[in-house]
Amino acid sequence: MTYSRVALTSQFYSATAWVLNNDIAPTDLQLAAEVSVPDANTDVVYQDGYYGTLCGLDWGTVSRAPNLLGITICVSLSGQTCQRSNIFMAEYFATTVSTAYLRAISCHETGHSFGLLHRSDTAGCMPESPGLAYIYTAHDIAHINANY
Repeated sequence: MTYSRVALTSQFYSATAWVLNNDIAPTDLQLAAEVSVPDANTDVVYQDGYYGTLCGLDWGTVSRAPNLLGITICVSLSGQTCQRSNIFMAEYFATTVSTAYLRAISCHETGHSFGLLHRSDTAGCMPESPGLAYIYTAHDIAHINANY
């Protein structure tokens, strides 16, 4: 897996580093060195910011979009497997929530880039609304390993 972290706040940079170093390790995915400038071969591109109306959603402020934490967009699909994805995280959360919550957002959006869907239970970091959990469940790891 190649990845790039483009223009992330220091808080989201640290949160994604934690996820990449701790949540990916139990899977069969092999992390490659980080790519400083993403290209067509970069598997996952992380970025944060104020996105206006990206994907028709209002990313303006916490008061206008209190539940819009991030979004993952698959930009290259092969069969049922996403080959490349862009992860957008709401920058306004970077300085207003805990480190655990930023890790949960990063874990959640990274999970979507590997095909994980929202779960009806609250285990791990893939429920509809991430809580403070920032790990993948055994079920999530098995799904990632089956597809990659």
